[in-house]
Amino acid sequence: MKQRWRIDRILLAVLLLVLAILLFYYWPIGPRWEVANEEPLGFDLTKGLLYTVNSKPIPSGDTFRLFGYDLASGQRLVNLPLELSNQDASDHPNWSALLSADSKKLVCWTDSGQGIVVFDIAQDARRLFGFKPGNIFVDSIGFSADGKLLAFRNAYEVHVWDCTTGKLQQTLKMPNGTITGYRSGIWVTHLDQMQFSHDNQYLAVGGEINEVVVFHIASGRVIGQCVGSKVSLFETDGKTLINLPAVFQSGHLQRFEIQGGALITSPSPESPEIEQDRLLTANLHSILTFQPILETPKPLPEWIPRVVRDYLTSLRGRPKIIFNIKSSDTHTGQLQQEFALRAANISNPLLSSDGSYLAIMDYAQLCLWDIPPRRSLTCWLVCIGMAALAFWLAWPRRMKQSSG
Repeated sequence: MKQRWRIDRILLAVLLLVLAILLFYYWPIGPRWEVANEEPLGFDLTKGLLYTVNSKPIPSGDTFRLFGYDLASGQRLVNLPLELSNQDASDHPNWSALLSADSKKLVCWTDSGQGIVVFDIAQDARRLFGFKPGNIFVDSIGFSADGKLLAFRNAYEVHVWDCTTGKLQQTLKMPNGTITGYRSGIWVTHLDQMQFSHDNQYLAVGGEINEVVVFHIASGRVIGQCVGSKVSLFETDGKTLINLPAVFQSGHLQRFEIQGGALITSPSPESPEIEQDRLLTANLHSILTFQPILETPKPLPEWIPRVVRDYLTSLRGRPKIIFNIKSSDTHTGQLQQEFALRAANISNPLLSSDGSYLAIMDYAQLCLWDIPPRRSLTCWLVCIGMAALAFWLAWPRRMKQSSG
């Protein structure tokens, strides 16, 4: 009897261990945490925060707010009201927002250009200045790396403002035939902003016709144009420009050098037509590209009643997409790692400066992902608990003998 009980315990332990392994393997990998109806603005890795803003319009009496979430736990640690009113844009209450790279300045603006307001995040979102540039469509807006300069563009002009004095510093004229306003449709990225060099001497502005125009800010002179891309990144030396084509292949990056006040093009290899990915987002650490694959769920068996099948189908929600993402080194273009994200949609992707976090919008849900994605703590606790129970069952022990 004791031997039979011992064999049953071992079989049960083996079954539990197999179930734990299968559960760990098939456990769906999801984001670190999620929050609804907020959009990502920027990372502050020194404080371990992700800044967000409420994405709904500002009706009468409502408040536009800045939030800060702990990267590890998703706990809200910052909740600051932004001093915006209908007086800043009387008939256009829908605002957009952008955080500077140093997480110290925030700008809010309306697409119609009726209101642009700058805040100091380091001083509890104190309002620095605001202005109304007129009824012009603001195609895009961007801070310099140190947050001292702010530039916004309309169809044929780029306006550079000094965030310290709140005064217009320079107006840059786009070359004839070059129209700004790069839009990526549903794939809205944080790369459709203008890129300042780190010494604030140059500004790269993307256009609609696969062309980046590079200005010398002080003189307002166009020093060159990068053909074949809508977005470029400045290296920290302030003299090297990396072109980021919308269709990207690992190892193929085009570089431009600023020499003698002119933009010098270095030859780049031609990319083959196969195995090319679409640009998702990038910074000076990593370039993320992707290929979406629609996930088609298996149809339910016909023997299940139709009412039940319809109910189970509705529980699945929107069809998910597998986003096969490749991370490449920004400086060399070489592939670093590959991973997959499972989501219904990706918009507003935001990559942390060290390449370890990716914030995206999945429709109205803001999701923070680890790079590469990791299994949740719940998965580890459940699987480890099942494995520990299996070993406890299989562990040999002495049976107490009854006396008398």
